[in-house]
Amino acid sequence: MEMDIALAWQNLEAAIDGMKDPGDEFELRLNTVLAGVTLLFEFSPEEIVAQVEASELPTRPTISWLVYEGARLKGVVDPSRVRALARHWQRLHPDQPLIPGPDQKKSQRLASGNGHGRPAPA
Repeated sequence: MEMDIALAWQNLEAAIDGMKDPGDEFELRLNTVLAGVTLLFEFSPEEIVAQVEASELPTRPTISWLVYEGARLKGVVDPSRVRALARHWQRLHPDQPLIPGPDQKKSQRLASGNGHGRPAPA
């Protein structure tokens, strides 16, 4: 039996909800979330965006998070699938760029000149 995206999404939401109070099972619950993200990338970008839009979660931050986490799962998630999701989002919403992940924000601050997100003094 093939899993549909609604079931994959429901499992991911449950795994994320379990992270609210992981107790002594943090690693197990985190790995469950990461497995859920990995599974979601088995679906097309169109299906992923449609599923996120149908959920109660805010769409742009959720897609941004999926792209960020998918990119971090090198060797697990095919990078071309992550790029396809990002490109699909950008085509649908050119006025709503993806939100940079924490690593990307730090890189942007460092590139600005002083590590604080402000231009370096002249």
